[in-house]
Amino acid sequence: MKKLAPLLLIVFPVLAIAPQPATMTLVQGTVTVDGKVAAQGLTLGAGSTIGTEAASFCDVALDPANSFRVRESSTVKVNALWDESKKPDGSVMKKVTLDLTRGGLASKLDKLPAGTEYEVRTPIAVAAARGTFFGIDIGIARVGVDSGPGGAGVVAGAGIPGLARADVGVGAGPGGVGVNAGANVAGVGAGAGVGVGPGGVAAGAGANVGPVGVGANAGVGPGGVGVGVGMPGGPGVGVGMGAVPLPPPFPGTAVRAMNCGVVQGNVVLVSGDNPNKSVTVKPYQQTTISPWEIAQLRVRGSGVPSERILGRQFIQQRQAQAAAKLRGSGVDKDEPTARQRAYSRLAHIIYDLKIEGEKPVSQVIMSDEKMAKKLFDYIATAKVVETTKQPDGTVQVVLELDGLGVQDALGGAIQFKQTIAPIDLAEYGKLYGPLARVTTERAAEVDALRKMAEKIYGVVIDSNTTVENFAVKNDTIRQTVKGVVQGAEKVETTYYSDGSCKVVMAMNAALVPKQLSPTMGNVFGQNYVGSPEVMEFDNFEQLMARLK
Repeated sequence: MKKLAPLLLIVFPVLAIAPQPATMTLVQGTVTVDGKVAAQGLTLGAGSTIGTEAASFCDVALDPANSFRVRESSTVKVNALWDESKKPDGSVMKKVTLDLTRGGLASKLDKLPAGTEYEVRTPIAVAAARGTFFGIDIGIARVGVDSGPGGAGVVAGAGIPGLARADVGVGAGPGGVGVNAGANVAGVGAGAGVGVGPGGVAAGAGANVGPVGVGANAGVGPGGVGVGVGMPGGPGVGVGMGAVPLPPPFPGTAVRAMNCGVVQGNVVLVSGDNPNKSVTVKPYQQTTISPWEIAQLRVRGSGVPSERILGRQFIQQRQAQAAAKLRGSGVDKDEPTARQRAYSRLAHIIYDLKIEGEKPVSQVIMSDEKMAKKLFDYIATAKVVETTKQPDGTVQVVLELDGLGVQDALGGAIQFKQTIAPIDLAEYGKLYGPLARVTTERAAEVDALRKMAEKIYGVVIDSNTTVENFAVKNDTIRQTVKGVVQGAEKVETTYYSDGSCKVVMAMNAALVPKQLSPTMGNVFGQNYVGSPEVMEFDNFEQLMARLK
């Protein structure tokens, strides 16, 4: 019998693998990590806080295939970086969690390791994604405005589409400037905006004594517009808007709102007020989550001239007068922002076109990702045909697209024969007459009110339910919605060379739970969550800049 060779057993100690650090691969402008100036190549671990100033951004690689960009004027904390834990079934889960408390970020996830959960947490909601390219932006509510004998108050800030403007009040006077956001300006004193409590509307007062007259704002509750008085060389006293405290992980953070746009993959958004209130955002879609108190519902309506009024022959003659072009115009304080507005207007002209005379383009591309990508890519090729400095100091930018290219992007399923370009009221009146203007504008308003009702029906109650589900079973809800939309106001009107007219209508979203709760019950919670809609082009443009 053969002897067996002795078994040689070598035992190695099991070493814990340290979490892989993230690396800053690109730095533009002023970027800090934990308060210190950052540079390309810097490694980051869990607990690192990234800050960017105006006109600054940075890219951070989690690994070769997955990264995120911190946009300008933003703050992001790396809360978890490949943290491991065991699920109930024994499998290992890795977690990457980013806390966005200011500004915005874009995430590009090409291939996350198996079992990885990627989350972006904000004070208002959580976004969970995998294999996705998406962007998140948040904003704050107004905290106050100071004015007094020393100088006029100035309001400055930026808004998120579909929301009330996110403003910060600034008081200016001889000798210096104070900012009402808790900011400190060296040598000129400091202002403050403070709010407490979720209930009631109340006003608080604060004082700031220093060499410069600066008002300090304080408030209790989510209501009350901030006003203040500042006196040169003396104390300032003011009244301001309060903020609703939010639950962990952001206790005491000011009221904020989140906008999410997606280019690839799906993103699940979960509202901070109810873990069962969630919505899935798909490619080329966006949605908004915000406290009801500051949410604003905005829609665009479109009207076309009536053949009954103008006659078919007249319309056909007008259509034959020019080659098919599309033009969008934008006006703002600077050329880049005006160009963004022009892109948005151009996109909305296309969204309202009808495919095969039936469905609007916006409805079709919501369910056709390939067509949406082709159309968005083509819109991005629009050329600037005019840049004009306006008498008031603003800049107007006009963009143009060839109509045949639009038809190709939409698979040739759409036809139009005339240039569609914005014109002023006087020119529209000369071309089509006052009766056509009145009827076309009214048709646009009716279309906008219909879309506003659809927006209300799309309000998310939980992951499986919207207001529409309640309305199917209760006609009283439909009648109430018809009444609610009458509170919408027309905030913008644009006339076009093809005789069409577009209007923008807006309303305070808080009217929805106020009017519907008596019938539907206490189902709305603290936050407004809208059903996804076609992405605004400026959101798409910002996300695509991440790929450059």
